[in-house]
Amino acid sequence: MKLSRRTMLKGLALGGSQILGMPSIVKAQEPIRIGVLDIFSGAFSPFGPQLKLGISAFLGERNKALLGRPVELLLYDTQGQPSRAVEQTQRAVFDDKAHLLLGPVTSIEAFAVNSFLAAKQIQIPVFGTSVGGELTQRLINPSHLRITSTASQSTYPLADFAAKELRYRSIMIVADDNPLGWEISGGFQRVFEDAGGRITQRIWVPAVQSDYTDVLKQLGSHADAIFVALLGGRGVNFIQQTRRSGISSPLLANFSNMDAAVLERIPGGDELLGTISSTWYLPDFEIASNEIFASRMRADFGAPPGLNAAAAYTSGAVLEEGLRQVGGAIEDKFKFMEILRNSVVFDTIRGPIRFDERGNAIATIYIARATRGYRSDASVIGSAPIKKYPFVSQFWTYEPSSFLSSPPFSRDYPPARYLDRF
Repeated sequence: MKLSRRTMLKGLALGGSQILGMPSIVKAQEPIRIGVLDIFSGAFSPFGPQLKLGISAFLGERNKALLGRPVELLLYDTQGQPSRAVEQTQRAVFDDKAHLLLGPVTSIEAFAVNSFLAAKQIQIPVFGTSVGGELTQRLINPSHLRITSTASQSTYPLADFAAKELRYRSIMIVADDNPLGWEISGGFQRVFEDAGGRITQRIWVPAVQSDYTDVLKQLGSHADAIFVALLGGRGVNFIQQTRRSGISSPLLANFSNMDAAVLERIPGGDELLGTISSTWYLPDFEIASNEIFASRMRADFGAPPGLNAAAAYTSGAVLEEGLRQVGGAIEDKFKFMEILRNSVVFDTIRGPIRFDERGNAIATIYIARATRGYRSDASVIGSAPIKKYPFVSQFWTYEPSSFLSSPPFSRDYPPARYLDRF
């Protein structure tokens, strides 16, 4: 039978798309559906809706399309509650047929969603933004990528900097008495003591506490500095109360305290000036793509981007690169995730980034000092970078197998070997 020219061309086109792994014309027009697990209401609403803002900004620059396919954002309000995060994940996966999940925001939600997906054996790409370390350490989900860092990963360089650059020999730690507080504190302690320093005091604080008068009374006067391992605004509140009480010891803060989304809600802020912290993102990074992003966020929303907005925007860049390598066919989720986990380097608003075999980001962590007017409004507290640590791993410089054979960071690990010896 003689084939028409039109039929032959159609066959060649289809065959070529199969050989190259390219999506069909029909699939190229089907929207890519991203399920955004964000916080829009409830007690945790101050943490949101940064994910929505960040990914919307990224897609807005690309006319809401990637690799020729329109992108549809499916928004779900988790309210920061684990049970609701699971319910919304079910909606996204089963009812709305999402191709990808972005979020959720908090670690307790992320653990709940991860457990649900594992129990149901659901393989859907998840771009995670929470910082609970176990998600990419002892609880591996082959479809999970952490775009940010673990809680301890952002802390390791600060401990190294304190020991080697600031020459601190002894430090007191004030930390939240919960898993994230233990992880932030434990990561700092391990690296600082391995560098020759000593943690001489650890004070565990209930996460609901906001008056730190009793904590300040417990602080000794022998240490070189105080490391604040209280999350977000609680850490900022502690720093302010510390300075107002007359304590002048140098202060080191964790990544969540200097989050622009947190600082934007803090009145005044002079007590924070001079505080040294470490983080994976700052709005004033001198990176071309970041300058565009930060300017757009300020213009459109009247505020600098916070860590979650930056994570969502970075997720867009990671998604775009992954789609480019699979010809837009996100439906081939196994190939899509395998490519992203294979140490591909991306140019993003936070600098180059790649992923380890467990799906965790390996990227630059910055040491910064709180200041006013660094490349932005002088009325706003910001952070000026003073040193960068390129390609920091969630295992720091430790062998992964050795790291994972040790207990997870907790109230009791690392052990407190030097308490009250000064």
